[in-house]
Amino acid sequence: MRRPPPSPPEAPWVVSLTARPNPVRVGEPVQLRTAVEGEKPFSYQWTVDGTTATRGPAPTYTFERPGRHTVQVRVSNDGGTQTRSMTVQAERRTAKRPSPQPAGLWAVGVASMRNPAGAERMARRYRNRLADAPVSVRIVEHMLDQERHFRVVVGRYETQAAAQQARETYRRALPPKAWAVRLE
Repeated sequence: MRRPPPSPPEAPWVVSLTARPNPVRVGEPVQLRTAVEGEKPFSYQWTVDGTTATRGPAPTYTFERPGRHTVQVRVSNDGGTQTRSMTVQAERRTAKRPSPQPAGLWAVGVASMRNPAGAERMARRYRNRLADAPVSVRIVEHMLDQERHFRVVVGRYETQAAAQQARETYRRALPPKAWAVRLE
């Protein structure tokens, strides 16, 4: 009795395609990711604005000019190929000028901890959550009970009332216990 030949594997199915952050600033890396279902192994080919850029399931890419860019991934296996596209917005860099921190400024506190690495991870989380908002997320160091602490704060406001208003404005992206904090 003859067995039928094995059927070829199913072509890959690109479940999702993302870029974080999006929009991204020119000159800063963006993390491209795709989730694929189907029979492995897969091969990946990424193109940006029609030019082959990189390979792999989760590469990083840096845009050198502002504007809307078409990012496409082509995923293949022995069963076939699927292509999926998205648009990434690259924005101009803004010149950062050092500015003195005048006394009496306020911010929205989202975390306070002793570990600087933990504070950096927390700051990254809120930078991603607030990527589309016109506010900064930074870490400020302060002393509490004669120990160094690192606060993750959002924005910079002239008054406590303005910080509380910002807390309300961004409440969906902030933790429930976010607070208005006076910058030292």
